[in-house]
Amino acid sequence: MHITGLKRKVEGSENTNPNQTLTSEEKLYQAGCQHFSANKPVEAIKAFQQAARGGHVTAALMAGQIMLIEPTDESRKVQAVAFLKMGVGNSSGVAEYLLANTYGPTTEDGFNYLRQAAIAGYAPAQNALGELYYHENDELEQDHAKAFEWFEKAAHKGIPTAKYYQGRMLLKGEGCTKSLEEGLELLKSISATNLDAVNLLASIYLEGKYGVAIDHDLGRKYLDTACLNDSEWALDYRSKQQEVMQRQ
Repeated sequence: MHITGLKRKVEGSENTNPNQTLTSEEKLYQAGCQHFSANKPVEAIKAFQQAARGGHVTAALMAGQIMLIEPTDESRKVQAVAFLKMGVGNSSGVAEYLLANTYGPTTEDGFNYLRQAAIAGYAPAQNALGELYYHENDELEQDHAKAFEWFEKAAHKGIPTAKYYQGRMLLKGEGCTKSLEEGLELLKSISATNLDAVNLLASIYLEGKYGVAIDHDLGRKYLDTACLNDSEWALDYRSKQQEVMQRQ
């Protein structure tokens, strides 16, 4: 868990109506935000904890997250989990997602929290649940149909990784009706920011994968982009191509 990510969340939540009368819990929460922005985690935790005990859900989430950044001992982790649990059912899935990561998504408790977060509509949880169902693992039976369902939900909310998986599954017909057009459209929609999508598009057009017509110009375009972004796959692919040309 990165402190910078938490800072963005805190700074984005500090905006309040100046004419609004703040409750004591909201004042404590705002104090916690100020302490955290000033890199005073001890003071921030104390303020967030006090606000949380008064029923402030966001403060409870912040207290739990900060305490988990560097848990000094098991008791601190237990306290952090207790604060995160205050947000269960009241945080649009955020608390459940954080708890899932704390327990581990492949543990029974972790998976249950992850599923709750996904059902609540939290997009990162929907994507994570899709990945669990997609990949083979000892704890959960592989189910491409369920994976596609969750990837589709997360993709609709703009999660690039979900769009990548959904696009690839559409190309292969995994857990869904095969559609080259929809699959390629999804991959291209994230090709400016998702290197996995660029790699896959390059290999598709260079090799004619999944029944897509070979297009060397388009394939080289994506390969060039991948190489410029230091893709190990693309650099290795280009190196092998050059070796073949030298032998001819």
